[in-house]
Amino acid sequence: MLRRRSLGYKLATIYLLLAVPLTTAAAYSYYDRYRVRIRESLQRRSDFAHLVGATFELYVNEIRVAMDMVGREVLEEGGVPALEDLRVLTDGYPAAFAVALDPSGRVALATDTAVSQLDLSRHAAFRPLLSGEATEALTAGEDVLGTRGFYISRATYAQDGSAAAVLGVFIDVSRLHEALPFGSPHVAASVVDPNGGVVYQTEFVRLAQTGADFGRYPFVRTALEGGHGSTTGFVSPVSGTRRHAAAEPIGGTGWVAVSSVERAEAIGPILRSMWLSFGIALAATVLALVTSLGVLHGMLASLYRLVEVSGRIGRGDFSMSPGIRTGDEFEQLSHALDDAREHLRLQVDALASLARAGRSLSRTLEEEEVASAVGEAARELLGGMRTWVLLGRPEDPRLERFLWPEDWTGETADQAQELSRDALRGSATRCVEVPEARGDRAREYGMVLVAAPLMVAGRTFGVLGLACVGRRGWEAGSRGAWVLEALTAQVALAIQNARRYGTERRIAGTLQTALLQLPERIEGVVFDRVYRSATRAAFVGGDFYDLFPLGEGRFGVLLGDVSGKGLQAATLTAMAKHTIRAYAAEHGASPAKVLALTGDVLFSSTATETFVTVFFGLLDAERRSLVYASAGHPPAMLRRQGGTIEGLAPTGPIAGAFRDSAFHERTVPFLPGEVLVVYTDGLIEERNADGEQFGEERVRAHLASALSADTGARRLLEALEAFTGGTHGDDVAIMTVGLDARRAGSS
Repeated sequence: MLRRRSLGYKLATIYLLLAVPLTTAAAYSYYDRYRVRIRESLQRRSDFAHLVGATFELYVNEIRVAMDMVGREVLEEGGVPALEDLRVLTDGYPAAFAVALDPSGRVALATDTAVSQLDLSRHAAFRPLLSGEATEALTAGEDVLGTRGFYISRATYAQDGSAAAVLGVFIDVSRLHEALPFGSPHVAASVVDPNGGVVYQTEFVRLAQTGADFGRYPFVRTALEGGHGSTTGFVSPVSGTRRHAAAEPIGGTGWVAVSSVERAEAIGPILRSMWLSFGIALAATVLALVTSLGVLHGMLASLYRLVEVSGRIGRGDFSMSPGIRTGDEFEQLSHALDDAREHLRLQVDALASLARAGRSLSRTLEEEEVASAVGEAARELLGGMRTWVLLGRPEDPRLERFLWPEDWTGETADQAQELSRDALRGSATRCVEVPEARGDRAREYGMVLVAAPLMVAGRTFGVLGLACVGRRGWEAGSRGAWVLEALTAQVALAIQNARRYGTERRIAGTLQTALLQLPERIEGVVFDRVYRSATRAAFVGGDFYDLFPLGEGRFGVLLGDVSGKGLQAATLTAMAKHTIRAYAAEHGASPAKVLALTGDVLFSSTATETFVTVFFGLLDAERRSLVYASAGHPPAMLRRQGGTIEGLAPTGPIAGAFRDSAFHERTVPFLPGEVLVVYTDGLIEERNADGEQFGEERVRAHLASALSADTGARRLLEALEAFTGGTHGDDVAIMTVGLDARRAGSS
């Protein structure tokens, strides 16, 4: 005890002598660096705000120079400027409109006729120019004719001092970011008018359109009053995060430029400095530890050995024994560690076998393959000569054979079934010795039949049985017992998953087969369609298509791709397909309306991660036209009679991902002999052995080579199979549609 206390006192003293001053120094260094970084950050914001302000002022002056040039031309030509002169100002700058006033203040000419109705003679942008008090003006942001912006005005005077031409440009703040590109991943730049309203913002352009009030911030008010404002506590109205910000006046305009950066970005170097301080403290700790070990080298030699062996055990190496013979507590610890090493070796071997068994059981969802994996796992883990799995309910004596040795009959087999019923009824492991076992090893070592219940969520649904050579201990806590318990948990989940998967696949397969069915002929159109699943196991995918008449010579053309696979995908496919069909009957003249309504239904009825890409068109055989809308779907293609290929690009976002999504629609001519091809992304994104995608260009090439509507889908699939060598990476659905030339001719 004395030596232990002495060691503790020495180590504590060394730690205190080194750690306390180093920690204090590191804390002071961090605080000092923090203050410096704050000053540097605010200075950078101020410099950047100066740059933004100078650029904005130069841009305003550039517009004024252009206005002055127009005004000079007016002096030379006399009268008011021509409309083309004014449009020089709107075409070259982000202006909503330009206006020219005669000396009386009447609007003589405007690029927007609605401006002619405005009385601008008393407006702050023109009144001082008409009266001769100023030659130019810059006003605060306001809403004019539904547009948010501000006036830049300029007067040109004749030799007698009268205002010959008073011009004004109303700058559209929603376009100002196009002319002043200050974009940065972390830094935001703003321009604020004298009233505190935002007219330019790089981080969130809509702030300028709403005229957000920055004048409520003290550092901005300081700049509006002509000072230099800065803060470390500016809360962004966009992200809600704290930022470092600075505001600077823009010349003598009364306007202000603002620059801000995320606080986390500004103090990043401080965090690195903190880690440096921590590193120094850690180094001091290690130094103290090394010093202590040097002082107590004799005692710690045994500890080194124990640490080395423990480390090897921790890494799974059980080959080294501590072998300490010091006659003290370290030797006792050595013996305890040696016992633990041997015990852990046995446990790790068992866990590794269980992990292999788990991987084998989870590798497939086919019932036959799961049954085979169960037998292999039981033989490896528990040495089972025979393995069986019987399924049933505790209250029902009948048992279903999930796994049973084909050649196993006789008294022992009957005894195994009775033991399984007992384990099933009691939901507990049962075991029995077989005295008259066959085989030399069984007679020498004895045979034990063991039956363990299979349970999921507290419900017993079957039994895992083993016929083992040797009288193993199956009592609670023994190796055989806990390994069997772990194995039965894995087997139970694997069997339940396999049976549920089989049921789900049968249901979903039946559902999708029904969803993919089309009649062989539809009067008025010719068509072809194919569907190919990625793999046999993934037969139930999310691709679907449909072609249906809507009366009066109109037909609905539908093809889509639902996210996911299996029963969930098939259910969502049915919902999407039949919802579109229903809305098409009600809103048949508007594919955009149909997709919008369908998207709202999917958004309200499905999880947030599910969505649908879909092409929906209305083919009118009488008008010979196609009206379509596409929700984020790969571009459909239309081959014209002259052989040209026209792509039908998406007209809206994916359906079901957002609420109240807006879709547009297009109308294109569609004549007999022309072919429409719609497909899912599995066609163009499939790759060959060299990693090259099939791509849209190959679809165009095959479509251009006289691909017909009644066989086109199959021909495209054959081309894809030849390109990939028959390998499938994704589901593919293709449909080709054309007008029936015979009916079109008769009509």
